[in-house]
Amino acid sequence: MRRDERVQAPADAAGVIARLPAFAELDDSDPAAIATLARVEQVPVGTPLLRESDRARTRSPCKNGSVPID
Repeated sequence: MRRDERVQAPADAAGVIARLPAFAELDDSDPAAIATLARVEQVPVGTPLLRESDRARTRSPCKNGSVPID
């Protein structure tokens, strides 16, 4: 899958969102509402996800694997 290809968020996206510390204060129904806006991206290992000069425009939690920060 190319980096710019996006697929619909999986059914468990609300659960992933609910476990993120940034969303800890949400009501129980809010993660499901946010999940309707979510998209899942699959990128090959070693693909840069952002650069030091990039402005933060989105939140990108990592469901599987890890993302090193240099």
